[in-house]
Amino acid sequence: MYAIIYQSLAAVLMILTGTFESLVYYIGFGLIFFAALAVTGMIRLRRREGWKKLWVVNWCYPVVPGLFIVASIWMLLYTAALRPKESALGLLTILLGAGLYYWKFRQRSEPPA
Repeated sequence: MYAIIYQSLAAVLMILTGTFESLVYYIGFGLIFFAALAVTGMIRLRRREGWKKLWVVNWCYPVVPGLFIVASIWMLLYTAALRPKESALGLLTILLGAGLYYWKFRQRSEPPA
């Protein structure tokens, strides 16, 4: 329930403080970043033993995901050059979220004193 409230407050704050174009670049930076991470994760999982090969996933395997990652990196760099403020804020949001997740995850995994 709290996540919905925090997300709503963040969305209202972004709408009130920025233009639509800035929001598109800010959100797009994060979407491209996580899409590239997902494809990178797929490549990593395929290298594990026990991966069941599917014909859908095997079609032009290393080429298509590699091109996607290269294109994603290019888009991230181009966005950062074109809109450094929005890109920096997107990266800062991702880093703050990762830090908060790590802090909460580590807090739960520590044994009680």
